[in-house]
Amino acid sequence: MEAAIEAGADDVQTTDQYHEVQTSPESFDEVKKQLEAKGLPLAVAEISMIPSTEVVLDSRKADQMLKLMEAIEDHDDVQNVWANFDFAEAPARKVRILGLDPGTTATGFGIVVFEAGRLSLEGCGVWRPPARLTFPGRLDFLAAALQDLLAEARPAAVSVETVFAAKNVASALKLAHARGVLLAAAARADLPVFEYEPRLVKKALVGYGQAEKEQVRGMVLSLLARQRSRIPLDAADALAVAICHIHSGSSRP
Repeated sequence: MEAAIEAGADDVQTTDQYHEVQTSPESFDEVKKQLEAKGLPLAVAEISMIPSTEVVLDSRKADQMLKLMEAIEDHDDVQNVWANFDFAEAPARKVRILGLDPGTTATGFGIVVFEAGRLSLEGCGVWRPPARLTFPGRLDFLAAALQDLLAEARPAAVSVETVFAAKNVASALKLAHARGVLLAAAARADLPVFEYEPRLVKKALVGYGQAEKEQVRGMVLSLLARQRSRIPLDAADALAVAICHIHSGSSRP
């Protein structure tokens, strides 16, 4: 992309799929003109205000800023939001959140730790009740599995996906039963439970409410710095719900 640099661009970021050209507002028109003259197709050409200096905030103000950013990102007319702040101090303690992606044949679970402004993976997996079990037996299997995990991991809260609007009523009812036993197990452990719609979870992580499972898993691995890890899709969905809850600010000390 030498043409962009020669035209006055400040920087060019290259990926496998596209080139991102960054330039000052004063050079924008000239750079755009030069690229078009070279016959290079422009997917997007827009002026965005990107902060270039870093501001250090204390944890309280950082939490407020994160909530403001999330509110802005939820606006339909907003495409991207950049931030130029960092944490001045680490949170007083780490927070462990358990995410659940309910299902009667496969229930994903994932534990995410938030500490010092960073996310880390503590554990994840998928519970698969044996096919020989009756439906009530599968529900009991899930309840017992969660009870054991809660006793071992001791999370601060549990986040669960809500029931989506399924065309198959029978499937939706079975999913509701699975959610019910999981919620009851969390309640018995005296843990707060937070519920999030699948569409909102996808939008919070990927920026698109109709994102595919593979896209969600890719973003989860990126946020947890585990790009080379092999995580099942159901477990990735559970981790996504946990991360969504952490980003909401409700879990922070």
